[in-house]
Amino acid sequence: MAVAHYRGGVSRATNLRWEINGTEGDLVITGDGGNIQFATLQLAGGRGGDRAIRPLAVPDRYIRAPQAPAGFAYNVAQAYAGLAEDMRQGTRVTPDFAEAVERHRLLAAIEAASGQAPQSIIQL
Repeated sequence: MAVAHYRGGVSRATNLRWEINGTEGDLVITGDGGNIQFATLQLAGGRGGDRAIRPLAVPDRYIRAPQAPAGFAYNVAQAYAGLAEDMRQGTRVTPDFAEAVERHRLLAAIEAASGQAPQSIIQL
């Protein structure tokens, strides 16, 4: 089950909070802005016998541009560094246009199934 609420603007309280509750534990992602791709994110989690969540560090293997400045540029630098690595090594770690098309089609199918007219989904 998933419940999502998205609002515009900036809150004095929580701008982004994403909780993932699973059978092995819980993850909580928070950020200073509503757009996850631009926000400065914090990760916390707990598992097993933990009685509370605690801050978690992102493993170094997921940080491709550690020298990038904080803020919007940080996430963009990570994406570009991942794309450059994919191009050099022939890997496909960074999402590409085909994956974006797939996501838009999924969102369009969800909207169609809801009985509401598409609002902002590009029909590809």
